[in-house]
Amino acid sequence: MLGDYVATLPISLTAFMGLVVFFVGACSPGSSQFLGRLSAAGFAASLFLSYLLWGRDTSTFATGEFGLMMAMGRYEVLACALLATIGCVVSLLFDDFEAGTRSNYGVHYALLHFAVFGMMMLCTAINLVTLFIGLEFMSVAVYLLAVINRGSPLSTEAAFKYFALGAFASALMAYGMSFVYGATGTLDYVGI
Repeated sequence: MLGDYVATLPISLTAFMGLVVFFVGACSPGSSQFLGRLSAAGFAASLFLSYLLWGRDTSTFATGEFGLMMAMGRYEVLACALLATIGCVVSLLFDDFEAGTRSNYGVHYALLHFAVFGMMMLCTAINLVTLFIGLEFMSVAVYLLAVINRGSPLSTEAAFKYFALGAFASALMAYGMSFVYGATGTLDYVGI
């Protein structure tokens, strides 16, 4: 059972650091350079944990907590490490973007963590429900990242169009999943 929680550490740390960065940014506005480095450190820690998990022999979770919902084999660990690396680079590049916007609360970094968390859930999903939850985590964070530049009407328009398209696609995907469940009686990839 403890091994399952250890296997989810890169994913859990990404979500936890998103909350930490959000609350630190809310308590001390104007500290965006510090938040960028804190965010990059969180992604680097997630990358390091992915590196430590690389040699694990088991490729799926053994207990009921995560059984048949998520898998963490070598490919999944590699995908999580790649996403953490990209998140680290992007969080370091957000400093230049932060200067051009009116927002100085560092919410960009928290949203970046939540988007990467959703992407990591997508990579490890072996069940349609986990896939849908990961997709929604990622989508909502990216919708908000699209509208983060509040002074630009183009940013608002892009976010609205992306939200409308994403909502339609999510509804269509949930509808399709209901047909898959009706035909097969399961939502697991293996059972399907």
